[in-house]
Amino acid sequence: MVAPQQFPNDPEVTAEKEAVRWLVRVQSCVLSETEKAHFATWRSNAANASAYQQVSGFWGTIDSTINEVAATPEILRERERILAQLSRRRFYRTAGIAAGVAFLVITSLTLLANIRPALTKVRATLASLQAPSEGMYATTVGERSTVTLRDGSVLTLNTDSAARVAFSEQERRIILTRGQALFEVAKNQSRPFVVYAGDERIVATGTAFDVRLDTTAVEVTLVEGHVLVDHADNAVRLKTIPQSAELSAGERLVARPGDVISVSPANVESVTSWTTGKLVFLNTRLSDAIAEENRYTHTPLNLADDSLADLRVNGVFRAGQPAEFARAVAQIYPLSIKDGPDGQIRIITRTN
Repeated sequence: MVAPQQFPNDPEVTAEKEAVRWLVRVQSCVLSETEKAHFATWRSNAANASAYQQVSGFWGTIDSTINEVAATPEILRERERILAQLSRRRFYRTAGIAAGVAFLVITSLTLLANIRPALTKVRATLASLQAPSEGMYATTVGERSTVTLRDGSVLTLNTDSAARVAFSEQERRIILTRGQALFEVAKNQSRPFVVYAGDERIVATGTAFDVRLDTTAVEVTLVEGHVLVDHADNAVRLKTIPQSAELSAGERLVARPGDVISVSPANVESVTSWTTGKLVFLNTRLSDAIAEENRYTHTPLNLADDSLADLRVNGVFRAGQPAEFARAVAQIYPLSIKDGPDGQIRIITRTN
């Protein structure tokens, strides 16, 4: 039985690194009959075979990634060392020298920098090529979904939300038809990223922002970068209403039908906490906190007494856990929890 090929001076070589080394040797056409037997034995291991298939599958698309890092001082020094060695070996003076050098340099790159980051980047590139340039995306109550678009931008939909993607050569257009979404926009100065929500239009080229659309208002919170917000149809607006507003990071714009646009500082962590399944309340009215919690559940909370509405809530809570929220509030204030016959959870004043 032929023993598996072992590479010297590297006792902790991973299957992925070994796969790259074998690919180099196979592609360079320098395998002896003994090495071919070693290679076959090595590939008989399922983990090794899987690693080799993965590495060879990405090989054709990895050139651009390798070029980005191949000019680093470490790689250039290694390349010179390899070329010096090759000049002393008669075999590499054949017509195959170019291919041999290329593959050996990439092997050195693997040893110095590890191939995994390169593979990660290639996977992202392939994913962007396969990503949609148009389509409708939606979530149900309590659901959260993330989509990587063809341009590399990332769309994250909150609970009970929907958006339509319609990219063209001129612009990257998304129409938010309901709910809330976080947009992480890939930079492209010549092709603006435009989001329509209600009567408002948000224009960006490379930034991150949160948009929330409900029956009463459109809210835009800028996480980073800059965006311009204006009315989708300026012609129908009264001249007394500001037509646009430019936001800076940490600002929030609120636009209500027939009203002026207002811009104010925002707590970005609180606004975007939903992306991690959390709800952050900072001196929030109890009625507003309940309304927010109810967006994520089919088992809503309600207040039995309107006089409780102005109680203030502070803290971080899990979205979609109404009973948990109610118990926490009942520990802060003299309140009790009662299950209603319709499945609702009622918060009532505690009676001693």
